[in-house]
This record gives sequence, structure tokens and C-alpha cells, in this order.
Amino acid sequence: MTADLWTMALVFGYLSLTSFGGGNVAIPEIHRQVILVHGWVTEPQFAQAFALSRAAPGPSTLFVFLLGSKMAGWAGAAVASTCMYVPGAMLMQGACMALGRWGRQPGLRRILVAMRPITIGLVFASSYVVGKAAVTGPLTVGVFLAATALLALTRVPVLVVLAGAAALGGFVR
Repeated sequence: MTADLWTMALVFGYLSLTSFGGGNVAIPEIHRQVILVHGWVTEPQFAQAFALSRAAPGPSTLFVFLLGSKMAGWAGAAVASTCMYVPGAMLMQGACMALGRWGRQPGLRRILVAMRPITIGLVFASSYVVGKAAVTGPLTVGVFLAATALLALTRVPVLVVLAGAAALGGFVR
């Protein structure tokens, strides 16, 4: 389904302004908007875009470029990317200016400390949404568990884990 660029701009602009804590926390809402609300991409397309963006260097929300491309070609990629980055960057610039001026106020400091656990919860919610689409059978469960163990318990570099998973995926199908 080809997405309307204006609707895409509104959706990704909204997502940009509500993804507090980084792009990863917006993943469940991006998923909801592009699959459930608008039907612009499928679950497998979403999971594929997410996986490809994680295998490439760049910001964590790089996958919106890939989603935009799936939804409306190059124009969709440009709209999704621009609207995902620019509004949030402008909001952050304003927030940084405000923190520079009022950041030492005790009430504001308490609010910022209270937001930390919320951000962690949002990251877990993002992991669940992507995991549900990507972990689809015994092999993917095994790869998930092995990658999690390697990354959490050892000092194996992320790129080595990615390369191993990609090599394993080359033998499947």
C-alpha cells in the first residue's frame, strides 16, 4: 500500500515529538502506526527493516528511512526520515536551553530522575514488539537466546554476533 506523504509527515512528526528517551522507545508506537493503524507495511517488512537498520551503522531510528521507502519510495524515505528527526531535534534544542537556564532547580532535577525508570520500561516494550515479529520459531529462539547471552555475559563485540547470526541465517531456507 502506498502511503500518503502528508499523513506520513504527520505520523512521523508526532512520533518524533513523543519518543522521549531515544528512538528505541518509539518502536512500539511506530509499529502500531505503520502496521495496525495505517497498514503501510506488514509485520515481516517491519522486522526486516528493523534488523537491517541494526546491522548498519547510524542512528537507532535509521529504520524509519527503510520503512518510508517501503511505504512510498524515495519520497516516503525522505518524509519519514525528516519528520522523525527534525521536530525532535528542535524540541531537544529548546529543552537543552531550558536545562541550561533552570537545570539546577530541585523540582526539575527530581522530575528528570523519576523519568529514568520510565525510559527503561519503554525500551523493554520496544524489545517485546520487535521480538514478537522477529522470533518466529525454534531457530530464531535459539539465535535470540545465544545472542542475548553472548552480549550480556561476555565481551564479544556486537558486530561479531551480528555476523554470526547473518551467517547462520544464510544456511536457513
